[in-house]
Amino acid sequence: MCQVSLTIRKTAVKYTVEYVDIWYGPVEDKPGGLAEKLLPLAAAGFTLDFLDASRGTGMLFVAPVKGVGQIRVARKTGLQKATMMRALRITGRDVSGLGAQLCQVLGEAGISFRALAAAVVGKKCSLCFAFDSTEDARKSKRVFRKSLPH
Repeated sequence: MCQVSLTIRKTAVKYTVEYVDIWYGPVEDKPGGLAEKLLPLAAAGFTLDFLDASRGTGMLFVAPVKGVGQIRVARKTGLQKATMMRALRITGRDVSGLGAQLCQVLGEAGISFRALAAAVVGKKCSLCFAFDSTEDARKSKRVFRKSLPH
């Protein structure tokens, strides 16, 4: 995990950049299909920082899955750790233009990302970038550290 700062409007804003394992699995596209997956996860104490489920596609993506007990429940509900992608999560105070700036520095570094999920709650934001490889995620973490002032 690394801490980076972005100075905007004379305010130092600290961010956390960390690797996240994404887990995924099929979801039946029917009323209650997603609940069938989420209820066992909630009962096992999951607090999901990332959840993506799309109508019609029947695929659920979640993070984080921590500890032996949660891994067991995730597997029991049909989820598996994604080996075809690696993710970086950036969390901190929401600042206008942060997502655009991060996308720009990745583009300037010649790094392509697979997906981006972002959310703002109150004054805090969380961005989860998914990459096709661990190497792309490592490069991106270095780019974020260099691009955002410490």
